Amino acid sequence: MRLLIYLFLSFMLLSSCAKQSSELKQIYESAEKGMRTDAARVLAELKANKGKFQNSTPAEWAKFHLLLSEAYDRTGSPQTSDSVLLEIISYCKDNGSAIDLRKAYCLLARVYQEANLQGAALNYYNKALAVECKPDSAAYEWAAYALARISDIYIEQKLFDKALQALDTASKYAAKGNDMRIKAITTVHAVWAKETSTVALPKPKKLHKQQSTPA
Repeated sequence: MRLLIYLFLSFMLLSSCAKQSSELKQIYESAEKGMRTDAARVLAELKANKGKFQNSTPAEWAKFHLLLSEAYDRTGSPQTSDSVLLEIISYCKDNGSAIDLRKAYCLLARVYQEANLQGAALNYYNKALAVECKPDSAAYEWAAYALARISDIYIEQKLFDKALQALDTASKYAAKGNDMRIKAITTVHAVWAKETSTVALPKPKKLHKQQSTPA
C-alpha cells in the first residue's frame, strides 16, 4: 500500500513538473517570437509571469531573465542594475549557449553605458564580440548591436574615425542579422558621426574692389 502511495505521489509530482516545464516553454517561445515586432507586449507578458519562475531551475531562471532584460532594452528602458545580468553571465559561462552569453554581455554593457561608466561598457561590449558564436543571424545581430553602441561611445569621445569604422562593420553585420532596429541605429549614428566630425570652416571674407583713383 505504501509503495502504491509513493508511486502515485511520484507520478503526480512528475506530471506537475512536466506541466510547469511546458508552460514555461510556451512563455519563452511567445517572447522570442514577438520580441522584434512587439517588445512592449512581450515585456508586459514577461513581467506578468515573473512569479512562475521563482522556483524554476537555474537554466529556466537565466533564460527568463535574459529575455526580460532584452525586452526592457528593446522598449528603450534598459535595466539600471547589473546584478541579475552578472548572475546570468556566470551561469552562461559554464552552462549556457554562446549566443546567450554574447547577448548578456551586450545588455550588461548597456547598463553601464546608461550609467555613464563608459570604460566598463566598452569592456563588456568587447567581451561580447570576443565570444565565439555559430555564424547565424542572432550572432550577427548582437555583434552589430555591440559595435553600434561602441560607436556611440567613440562619438562622445570625439573619436570619429573609430566611430565610423565601428559603424561600417556594424552595418554589415546588421544586414546579415536582418534586424531593422540595428539597421536604423547604424544608419542614424553614421550620419551623426559624419556631421559631428565635420568642422565648419569660416567663410572667406569678400574682398571689396578698390576704386580707382581718378586721374
